[in-house]
Amino acid sequence: MMNVYFTHGSDYYMERLIEKYPNRNIIKYAGPEDIVLYESTEDKSVFSSGESYEVVEQQGEVTGTGVLLLKYFQVSEEKQKVAEMTLTGHSDFSEYDGYEAYQLLRPHRGQTYIALFQFRTADLAEDFKKSSVYRNHYDESLKQYQSADFISNVQFTKLLRPYDAAERIEEE
Repeated sequence: MMNVYFTHGSDYYMERLIEKYPNRNIIKYAGPEDIVLYESTEDKSVFSSGESYEVVEQQGEVTGTGVLLLKYFQVSEEKQKVAEMTLTGHSDFSEYDGYEAYQLLRPHRGQTYIALFQFRTADLAEDFKKSSVYRNHYDESLKQYQSADFISNVQFTKLLRPYDAAERIEEE
């Protein structure tokens, strides 16, 4: 069973983790507010905290060369099977410019799933968000899987860019 893990923290802490585990598939991204590490493995994660997911469906490999578009959405417990059946089986996004990889991620704890897309650039990821496939499967239609408790229904997107220390210094 393939798992994906995310952890967040300072650049210094993230670099120490990467150096400590050179044989692990750990990729560093610049998030909107912080540094994010991504790990894909069949083993237990080396991260002491963070988010953990099981890969339900995958196409391509997340490589760290492209931008990650993460669509977070709630699926109530009783609707998980239906949601997964509906969201799987149409993961050939190769017709979209710059598309590189896709993962549907089920949380190990909680109800917040992630549809992860990797594109060559942020502009291409934004273009994909305007497509009918994205709008029909990953936008408004996801609301049907939420619980009746409106307060706990979370749905948002996050863009993670490949980490480049030189670029981060220039921005500051």
